[in-house]
Amino acid sequence: MLRLFEDCVDLSEPDSEGWTIVGDLVSSFNQENSSVHSNSIIWFLTSLKTESMVGFGPKTLWHGVQHAVRSFMDMAQRNKIVQSRLDVMVSGRFPASYAMAIAYWIALLTASKKLLPLILAGGSIWHMDGFEYDPDSEVDPVVLAKQRPHIYSTWSKTLRASLEKSDEVFNLELDTTVEESNWSPDILRSLKSGKSDEREQDDDPLCCSGCNDDYRLLKLGLVEPSWIAFTECTKFQHRYNCTCQEFLQRQGQLHEPPRVERDDSRDDSDSEDEMFHDAESQRGSDGESDSDDQSWLLECDRYIREIENKDTKDPFQEAASVLYRSQARLWLGDYEPGQRFCGTCFLRNEGYMNDSVTDNDDFWSSMPMSFSN
Repeated sequence: MLRLFEDCVDLSEPDSEGWTIVGDLVSSFNQENSSVHSNSIIWFLTSLKTESMVGFGPKTLWHGVQHAVRSFMDMAQRNKIVQSRLDVMVSGRFPASYAMAIAYWIALLTASKKLLPLILAGGSIWHMDGFEYDPDSEVDPVVLAKQRPHIYSTWSKTLRASLEKSDEVFNLELDTTVEESNWSPDILRSLKSGKSDEREQDDDPLCCSGCNDDYRLLKLGLVEPSWIAFTECTKFQHRYNCTCQEFLQRQGQLHEPPRVERDDSRDDSDSEDEMFHDAESQRGSDGESDSDDQSWLLECDRYIREIENKDTKDPFQEAASVLYRSQARLWLGDYEPGQRFCGTCFLRNEGYMNDSVTDNDDFWSSMPMSFSN
């Protein structure tokens, strides 16, 4: 049907019926009896003529986040290329739960390299809450009209090329990850042997808070969503959904509750003034800051430097951070400080597993407000 009426599909405006079709195809793409790189949504996205008018909006970008992450997760489930490679590395059967968790990380790493950055660019162009942009700049309609088709075309070509070469891409990402994580064959074989099950304590911080798998031997493989939110908020100068004071207090890094007056009377308005928390507004009217009230701002930077100086490069944290930014600097799941999750549990909590889709294939219910305009 799509092929018969291809010329009738309209994508010229964000609310055009063509984008409704895109949303429906994304939500049901893994129900088709075809490979991910040749299903209806891929054909639809890449068949549009380059000279066609394309006008997408925030909701379309949400479809893009879902499509990118879910497509590569589906590939990771189907082709088992990561499991096979890990089996070869240990000369036997690599533990299935660890292999699947690593495969999901590889899938997210793949999406975060080229596709999710296009979402970040689109969010900035649209001046969406939670995305980085200059609030004083205006979006020139002429410039915007030129940028949207370019982003759309780049997205479509990149997605199809990555999916068609998924085995090669996953292999490359796995090789890079093993090297960056310092996972030697001996370490991987030790995990296979089950030695990591001998735990000194149940609350080991390198145990997944979801499935309880032990990552002490691997040293990497878990992410702490609350820590990512804390570091990202600090980089973003505490302008959006800031909860850093509470985070520091719960970590025992801020012993005295800051004497900061907050306006709790805000309603659910989408206005930028109400959505953004402005740390600057907590300074005195004379421009001078009270050292006690502002101590938590300095503590954020100090605490991040103290922790990150001890850590090695973590490709999984970077991939999760890109996803966080692509979701308008919000997590879709609920997390407590100190909770760490493997790739499987993390993406399940974020709603990207098939079992999180409702009976009517609707996973848009978790869509952040930033994308609903």
